[in-house]
Amino acid sequence: AASGSSLASVRERRKKHLVEKDESLMEIGNRAFSERNYEKAVTSYSNALLQDKKNAKLFSNRSAAYSALGKYGKAEKDAASAISLDPGWPKAHFRMGFALERSTRYQEALTYYSMGFEMSSKQCYKKEKAMIEKALRRVEQLCKKLNLHNRIETDAKDPFFNMVRWLKAGGARFPSLYMQRYRDEHRGVHALKYLKPQVSSSFQLNLFTVFCPLGGNSLCSTQIYYDVDRCEAIINMKKIEKSKVQVESAHTWLAAYLLSERSKKESSFYFPYINILPKSFPTIPLFFNKSMLDHLKGSFALKKISHRNTHLRKEYMTIADKVAEFSKFSYEEFVWARLCIITRIFGVYANGVKTDGLVPYADMLNHKLPRETSWCYDDEKRGFTITTVKPITIGEEVFDSYGRKCNHRFFVNYGFALTENPDNEAVLKIIFDEKKSDLAPSKAAVLNALIGSNFGEHEFQVPAQFDQKTQNLLGFCRLMVINEREMGELLRYHQRKLTMESNKMTEYESYPMKIIGPLSGRNELEALALLKKAAREAMDKFETTIKFDEELIKSGEAEKKGLNFQNCVVMRLGEKKVLNWFIRLTEKSTELLKLSFPRFRSRILESLHEDLQFDLYAEHVLEPIVKKKTHCFAELMKASCHTTGTQQYMRYP
Repeated sequence: AASGSSLASVRERRKKHLVEKDESLMEIGNRAFSERNYEKAVTSYSNALLQDKKNAKLFSNRSAAYSALGKYGKAEKDAASAISLDPGWPKAHFRMGFALERSTRYQEALTYYSMGFEMSSKQCYKKEKAMIEKALRRVEQLCKKLNLHNRIETDAKDPFFNMVRWLKAGGARFPSLYMQRYRDEHRGVHALKYLKPQVSSSFQLNLFTVFCPLGGNSLCSTQIYYDVDRCEAIINMKKIEKSKVQVESAHTWLAAYLLSERSKKESSFYFPYINILPKSFPTIPLFFNKSMLDHLKGSFALKKISHRNTHLRKEYMTIADKVAEFSKFSYEEFVWARLCIITRIFGVYANGVKTDGLVPYADMLNHKLPRETSWCYDDEKRGFTITTVKPITIGEEVFDSYGRKCNHRFFVNYGFALTENPDNEAVLKIIFDEKKSDLAPSKAAVLNALIGSNFGEHEFQVPAQFDQKTQNLLGFCRLMVINEREMGELLRYHQRKLTMESNKMTEYESYPMKIIGPLSGRNELEALALLKKAAREAMDKFETTIKFDEELIKSGEAEKKGLNFQNCVVMRLGEKKVLNWFIRLTEKSTELLKLSFPRFRSRILESLHEDLQFDLYAEHVLEPIVKKKTHCFAELMKASCHTTGTQQYMRYP
């Protein structure tokens, strides 16, 4: 009995020693935590847990240390253990909420903070209650600010939920982003936290990007999940290639692949992604009815739409006629696939090969200029990455840039138009009539040397800018009104340039003949008159005025009539503004060319910086003409040689 009593006493002392040891390890951990030595704190708590695996407080404290180190996954796991050991302890729920909050899983954090707050209200946890309430209110405000009730990927009933789950299962990571629904089918990607510039960790997509080399003879994903050689989609593509059908667009290869995968339905590896693709494209003008297209009367977008429809039908019929397997897809299905491609495609370099690809989730970013993100395929990471190029605040929408384009490209390809777009263009038509033109053979020879064309109608798609396109247009107008003396000087200069090619020449003299620059004051005035006439004729084809369209947009009337109507108004308004810019340029320039040089300079300085594009034209074309007041071609040519930005502009050739 005495021996048994002695043994029990030894066990009791040993147990007491272990408890004291555990308590000292916890104290060491607490002290390290207060000193912000979080690694030491984790080590101390871990050693303590080796001897007492059912201590909720130790798990809770280690969770806090892990959170301080940014290891939120481990912090969440420890918080879950603490809750399991002591389900009624508010602080354990706080630890879980905090780990989830720092992981940007705000809605889940809100749930745990709410549970902890309710527990602390019922029990005597005044200190914990104040702490939890502060966190609860903070996350409530954050959820409201972020509109997380409109968050798409957390709704299990939404197809995007399955797509996101599929992406994450394959290694995709985008912890700083979430998708938000605005209205109907419109959505965007937003930041769950503040994103520093030049941070690529905001988005990384591995495994599921579909790439198609531009050659079209093969197709691969960033990681192979099945035998590609036996994949039905690849077989169909190889049959298209074997048929020697002339495929006009590289997008057709990806469209063929997409159609083959979609036909497999749920059995397709890519089904979670294909299932979120639009079932239709109601904002793409290819599908507009006649009454809607009538709102574009006068716009060159109508010709672009007609051309696109013709091209797509020709492409489909050519392939379907040669490849039996492809003919099972209808023309409507082919158009659907091509539109999916053009509205979502990314051009990247993968393993040194330039290729096109579909990138799930990344293709949800909307367009904005200037660009806020950049993207690429990272060979080392074997994935597509998006990098921020500017700070993005929490809740702010994250945009991609589709590049600088005229509205007709945004409108016809993507189904939207920008209200303010400095890259808008208009089409001006000028007819070179052999019978009505003086010096027709000489003009035709020069024109053929410039653009490989001569008589007939010439179209110029130009922006309200003094760029290469506008310079080509002005050069054409100058050639159309050239007189015999000017033609002789132009041809003599060009011939002299050719004979000098074997000698050392300046950069200017060796510059290839591309643009016909100003020839004389007389010529420039007549060229401007011809340009104004073409702009007026193009403007007269529209049934509404600039003022009328601006009022439709400003009043909100255009928006009330639907997005398609609004886009039509924005499209035609942009063109009319470009035409109006050319009309004003010709009128102002005509007036300035008649002034003496001192008065010319005075007038230019009065309006300097009001229109930078006109300033360029005035400085590099009008000023040399007015200043020289000469018909000496060589002097005018010498005065007009200059460099604008990085692009050399030659007034003659």
